[in-house]
Amino acid sequence: MSAAEKLKIVDEARRPGATMSAVARRHGIRGEELHAWRRAAREGRLTETDDAGAGPRFVPVVVTDASAGEGVEAAVGDVATAMIFSLPTGEKLSFDARVDPALLDRTLRVLRR
Repeated sequence: MSAAEKLKIVDEARRPGATMSAVARRHGIRGEELHAWRRAAREGRLTETDDAGAGPRFVPVVVTDASAGEGVEAAVGDVATAMIFSLPTGEKLSFDARVDPALLDRTLRVLRR
């Protein structure tokens, strides 16, 4: 089922008088699925742009020569920086190796807008 279809079902479930179980049954899904879609939509993890490409997604990456020191940041606390994103505005985002994958995914989704 596409993200757009899931969002339509989520919107239906939000209508006054709608019940989660009735909406789920009408669309042949489990109530747990609908709850998960609502949570994902609320947290910004389910959007219509999720359907774009429908395959693996890639973001541009520039690999720099670490031996020259370019693009290498100092350690953050006791954990070395694992990823650095340079934004078109000149700002940089850095994430260490302990970054929560869900947080990184949400951040990249926002940056793609």
